[in-house]
Amino acid sequence: MISDLLLIVGGLVLIGVVIAEYGPSFRLGAWLRQLATSRPKSIAELDKFSSLSVEELALVEKHVPNLRTVVILCHRVDEPNSGLAKAVLDNFQQGAAYTFFVSPEEAQNEDLLRYQEWFGHLFHTARGMAPSRGENAIIRTRKFEDVFAIKRLPLNWDNVPYVFYSFAADSGEIATISFKGTQAGVGISDRYDRVSATEARAIIDLCSSASAAFSPAMGDMPSELDQPIPDTKIVQFPPRLNGPEREKNPTPRQSIN
Repeated sequence: MISDLLLIVGGLVLIGVVIAEYGPSFRLGAWLRQLATSRPKSIAELDKFSSLSVEELALVEKHVPNLRTVVILCHRVDEPNSGLAKAVLDNFQQGAAYTFFVSPEEAQNEDLLRYQEWFGHLFHTARGMAPSRGENAIIRTRKFEDVFAIKRLPLNWDNVPYVFYSFAADSGEIATISFKGTQAGVGISDRYDRVSATEARAIIDLCSSASAAFSPAMGDMPSELDQPIPDTKIVQFPPRLNGPEREKNPTPRQSIN
């Protein structure tokens, strides 16, 4: 009797696994996949993951408190997807400065003009949406050139993109958290890994030696690089998509609404 019951339960579990793995379009399959998926409730919980999707990185970028600078080291500048565009809008409103360091072959005059147009549109959209007071009204005292710049690197950067977020820590000092993509030769990677303090310091020191503009772009050089992602308010995280489900839900690249 008990063996028969265990056999039935085992069969149901196997069927559920098969549906979840091979039938994500089924309502039951989607429910089972979500049930087995970790759904973080705050920014700090992302520290538990060794790798972040670009959508999760966008949430970090948007919700890190007291963000001062975003410095991106990459081969080229890719047009931000919906999540990253929303983060840029919010950070522009709060006066955070974005600086891209890109390969010289991807920073021809026509390339720079295209990048300026992309982010100029985001800036003017952010300014038009900004409230009259509060931290998101800081943009009213800023010009586009105050919060956006592109610099040519001395040599082509064919490595993965690196992103450095500098923010005012609770101690009042400037701290930095950094990530690197998993795809080389791009501006935006599909996934990002946290960068260790040692690697982050090495990249900062090397880039500062190669480019006189790198250290000023970072702002006050952080005294501490080994920081957790600072916690902030509870936010609504999308489910973590993988495999076939990810392919059926591609990241939108145009809309910023």
